[in-house]
Amino acid sequence: WIAGAGASYRLSPGVSIGGDYYWQEGTRVGSGDISEATAWTSLRLSARTRLVVYATTGFSTNSTDFATGATLSLRL
Repeated sequence: WIAGAGASYRLSPGVSIGGDYYWQEGTRVGSGDISEATAWTSLRLSARTRLVVYATTGFSTNSTDFATGATLSLRL
């Protein structure tokens, strides 16, 4: 089984924040579940460019302890 939920809020026309939660049952007998939450900020740099910065943390043994990153997207 897999479940997830998220929400976002637009702070201004070019800035949004949000978060989501993800849970996945262990994929085989004896493996633990995955339980993680992610928070992110999306910044519109131009009409065609967007930067998203995020951080993730896990709540179970098989989850990521902590991760952070960024994505830069360009609309063609």
